[in-house]
Amino acid sequence: MAAKRNHYSEHELLTLFQGVCLAVHEMHSCQPEPIAHRDIKLSNVLLDAHGRPVLMDFGSADTMNVEVTSHKESLRVQEQAAEQSTMSYRAPELFNVMDGCTITGKTDVWSLGCLLFAMCHYETPFEMVAGQTGSLALAIAQGKLKWPENNPYSSEVQGLITSMLKLDPAERVTLEEVLNKLGGLV
Repeated sequence: MAAKRNHYSEHELLTLFQGVCLAVHEMHSCQPEPIAHRDIKLSNVLLDAHGRPVLMDFGSADTMNVEVTSHKESLRVQEQAAEQSTMSYRAPELFNVMDGCTITGKTDVWSLGCLLFAMCHYETPFEMVAGQTGSLALAIAQGKLKWPENNPYSSEVQGLITSMLKLDPAERVTLEEVLNKLGGLV
């Protein structure tokens, strides 16, 4: 018999998540060069003595916008992501980095979507699908979310997660849009 897990109330969940998003927003707003975290995951978020989230482990942090101008550069970015970014939270554009693309802060938005899903359901969004396909990378590349039965959260939370986990970074919401949506939900 599985142990009963206690879920955060939706307000608690979104308040904690908003705190993480604000920390990432600070990184994305650094001047003169914005910074992306590139490894946002549950184990990189601690709670302080007052229960507020603290983002940690900046070993994978890098320049937010990376222009990939050559095959050599695409391999470097892809290898760096494989070494420093946890697979189950890694944005799909970091699995197969294309020449001529720009890697942006939307990689962190993807990871935040995975984080929020994990905060809701105790596993990352593509783990259940990976169990069926046998490959986490394939499950992420397909981008098909499988929602657990008995989801205790509103359709607004599910919609927020879905908007953050769009395969195409151009279709993925921005961090500012996430914060705006959270402002209306918290």
